[in-house]
Amino acid sequence: MVQNIYPNYEKKGAYDLYPLIKHKTKDALINSTWLNYIQSIKLHSEPIYEINPITTVSRLIKRLFEIKEEYHFLGTQKPLTIDSIEFHLIQNQKSLNIELTNKRDIAFTTNQLEFFLDDTFKKPIPIDSKVINPEDSQILLIDSVDFVVKFGVHVVYLVLG
Repeated sequence: MVQNIYPNYEKKGAYDLYPLIKHKTKDALINSTWLNYIQSIKLHSEPIYEINPITTVSRLIKRLFEIKEEYHFLGTQKPLTIDSIEFHLIQNQKSLNIELTNKRDIAFTTNQLEFFLDDTFKKPIPIDSKVINPEDSQILLIDSVDFVVKFGVHVVYLVLG
């Protein structure tokens, strides 16, 4: 398979494949996060040693290459907590909402979140700025899951189901 894509590829020897695939590192990290998200749903019913496939190699890659971005998937199955802010994706018959719950000791403002049409971060979607006091929640109405949320170094992809 690799030889079809890279004709001079050889498993043995000094063939340097990395420069040819380096630009795919971000995609690989996102795919690894997706796999772990899907498998984490199974963690509620199965012990970790029974779950296959599962990987944590992305942690090593991020550390070796000093990649700061953290990728996450948020679905309706379970909430996601980042920096003591809980994200909960809620799908109703007529709407899709993100419920934010502040688990911090201080207030949180929604302008700390950035919404984009995709992970190139070139097409921002404006949201209303709201203050969420400690232990309070706020619901943000959204049109679809076809965008990502950026929260500092965290990138959250929304998933239905």
